[in-house]
Amino acid sequence: MVGLEFGQETSARQAPAKTCLFPNGLDPYRFAIERKINFVTRCDSQTVAHRFRDHHLPLGANTVSHTSEYNCPPCPRQPGKARSWGPNLTTYMCGRFTLTQSRYALEGFFHVRPENDHVDDRVYVPHYNFPPTEQVPGARIGKDGEMRLDAYRWGFVPSWVRNIAEFKLTTINARSETVAKAKAKTYASAFRSHRLLVPADSFFEWDRTDPKNKQPYLFARRDGEPIVFAGLYDSYLHPDTSEGEHWIATCTILTTAANEDMPIHDRLPLILERDVWERWIDPELHDVDELEGMVGVASSGVLTHFPVDRKVGSVKNDDASCIERVDLSTATLF
Repeated sequence: MVGLEFGQETSARQAPAKTCLFPNGLDPYRFAIERKINFVTRCDSQTVAHRFRDHHLPLGANTVSHTSEYNCPPCPRQPGKARSWGPNLTTYMCGRFTLTQSRYALEGFFHVRPENDHVDDRVYVPHYNFPPTEQVPGARIGKDGEMRLDAYRWGFVPSWVRNIAEFKLTTINARSETVAKAKAKTYASAFRSHRLLVPADSFFEWDRTDPKNKQPYLFARRDGEPIVFAGLYDSYLHPDTSEGEHWIATCTILTTAANEDMPIHDRLPLILERDVWERWIDPELHDVDELEGMVGVASSGVLTHFPVDRKVGSVKNDDASCIERVDLSTATLF
């Protein structure tokens, strides 16, 4: 079951063992419950990492607009120390992307009939700095054999998860080389049966040559067409809502080894060309060998890139200026 909307409330029974207080002293879960929202603020990439790794906030949570009043502070359990985000949290590949295509543009791009587009209007608002945990549109072939569009929360949760508070993996990306392996329990089933096309205009990556001044770059197709990422999806049963249990659809974006198109990182989001779309999302295709052949080395010469302002480091900034080319000698220090 996919394309379902998130719940409207957060239950007190979901409160984690480790509590992170907002600056005003409110417990974030109490804040959410009292205001009848499903948690948490839109915040910078470190706060996203913090809430995933250190506080295990509910992965099915909606977001509300960021304000400094509600920004997650440094962890009180480690005063004065730099926080350790664990592997692939602040250095994951393809942790932000842009999507400004309208509903009608995406329906035409993927040949989806309007009645098969189940994405909420709010998802089609132009995004110039799409962060993890937001809902993103994805295309697949439905049980009726027709193309459809649904909304997926970016951050994969497999269907076998029963206690979301204990699911502590960072799953916005999955390595294509190992996704089908038996030990990759999180993704193996979805790789065989639940594959997805995730559209984007462009994505951001950071040059970390100077750790104190990471420089973001925007990557887009040379031909000006939207990017289509290879994705996986699944749905998990979200408990304890005002309307009872309900299913939440989630997704991840596959990555592969970088090529000449990606000079500043050793990984690259897996981009699919139009001639393999239908086969990739074919619900009858379960052959792992054929699928692994489709997620091999990425083609070179597909992408171009240029530097953008460092303000994209904060998801508070989500406007057209995020995708403007900048002169590095005048780039904003964020």
